[in-house]
Amino acid sequence: DPLVQAGLDGLQANIENEAVLAGVVAFRSSLQNGDDLQTALSNGTKAVAGAKLFEIASKGFHDGGYTGEGSEYAVAGVVHKGEHVITKSQTDKYGLKGLSANQLDNAIDTGYFRQFENTNNELSTQMQVNKQIVVNNNNDVLVSAINELPKKMPKTDFSFYGKDLQQRTKTGNVSKTETFRGVR
Repeated sequence: DPLVQAGLDGLQANIENEAVLAGVVAFRSSLQNGDDLQTALSNGTKAVAGAKLFEIASKGFHDGGYTGEGSEYAVAGVVHKGEHVITKSQTDKYGLKGLSANQLDNAIDTGYFRQFENTNNELSTQMQVNKQIVVNNNNDVLVSAINELPKKMPKTDFSFYGKDLQQRTKTGNVSKTETFRGVR
């Protein structure tokens, strides 16, 4: 549905903006606390990396993956149309513990990777990189520029997403159901 996709695209853009804003806030706070520029940059980078990790972890198992240890009745993700689900007991019974590893073993046994044997593995020595680093310790100008950044970012009303999340997590909906496979 194009309308749903447009909404999801908008949400993705907002998530990206929030990740950048988290880095800016961490960077600014670090400078205001008296940290040096290197520490402030490190803190800002860590905040953006943390936001990106959260974004990646929240996507579920769209591209496959193992849900982790736990009860077979604990909800761990969403199954999409066209996907198969194999339970832990089935994988134990049929010896499918390392589905990916088994596929890799088959690729090695059949010689799939031999097609890459004759590729050129020489390192290029022709490229030279000259870096010029300029250090400007004018933190007041930097802090004032960073303070202006949130004012320039688009304002977004997230109330729709909050209401949608509340609706999805009510008792009886798929993500928080009390009855699973007929067991209460």
